Amino acid sequence: MKKVSIFFCLCCATAWGATPIKDARLTGDATIPDGSTLTIASGGLIVGWENAIRFDGGVFLSSQLSMPTVPPSDPPVVMLPAASGTLALTSDLASYVPSSRTISAAGLATGGGSLSANRTITVTAANTAEATGGTATNRAMTPAATRAAIDGRAKAAVFTIPLGGSYTDFELKISTTNFTGVSPKLYIYYHSPDPAQTSITQYGPTPDVYFTDSGYSGTGGDHRSYRKQSANQSIWQMRSDSNAVIPTVKAVVPVDATVRPTNADLVYVYCRIGATDYERDAAGRVIWYQVEPSWVYQLPSYLP
Repeated sequence: MKKVSIFFCLCCATAWGATPIKDARLTGDATIPDGSTLTIASGGLIVGWENAIRFDGGVFLSSQLSMPTVPPSDPPVVMLPAASGTLALTSDLASYVPSSRTISAAGLATGGGSLSANRTITVTAANTAEATGGTATNRAMTPAATRAAIDGRAKAAVFTIPLGGSYTDFELKISTTNFTGVSPKLYIYYHSPDPAQTSITQYGPTPDVYFTDSGYSGTGGDHRSYRKQSANQSIWQMRSDSNAVIPTVKAVVPVDATVRPTNADLVYVYCRIGATDYERDAAGRVIWYQVEPSWVYQLPSYLP
């Protein structure tokens, strides 16, 4: 049964399949049986004695801007105010979304469901392991994940340092402060004449050093082969003979929290060292060269 609690004047009403009653008046509680229809003829009005009509489903039609008092035990009320005293309802509810409608996620997004309740669509960001692994297909790459992937995929910074002539050894220094007075000035200090640090204290991770030797003819190799510097000998000591030239060395520095591709504070320099002294200018000052690393994302097979 549909029950309408009303006190109103029915100015012009037509019951379905019945003769219209002119100026009909209903008082008290009027009941419209299930399956019945109350029809308002064209030009007719329903006027509430208190400018409001409330239906049992919780819909309240009112010409007032404020909500009338509704007992707490009553069903929820939807108020449709009409500021001008006129309320127009149409059958074209363009903004209405039926509860049977659903929202679905696809691609990187998950979640969704029927619109009978609030739904959340989630796009999961890649963590560091997923970003560097490069195999996940259902993760979003955020700026942070992209940076982690760049840093995480790099395995080492490789410095190619030209020597040649009488120069057989070198120093490599890496600073995060451009060698200013800010402490610490050095993050890495490697002195190849003393890899065991018996007389010179050095800093940071120890690089792996590889070099070519013009006179080398070791087992299974020749002067084109990469030789690795030992942990307790200088390159000068490892030469094949006194006539041998060491044209270049490669210093391989492992990537860590400081030595990484996205650290813009890093400054790299090297100097050359002969059998007895550093390379110096005419005034006796050590000459330092700028150098930039090559970031290796796959370690070459000659590396340990």
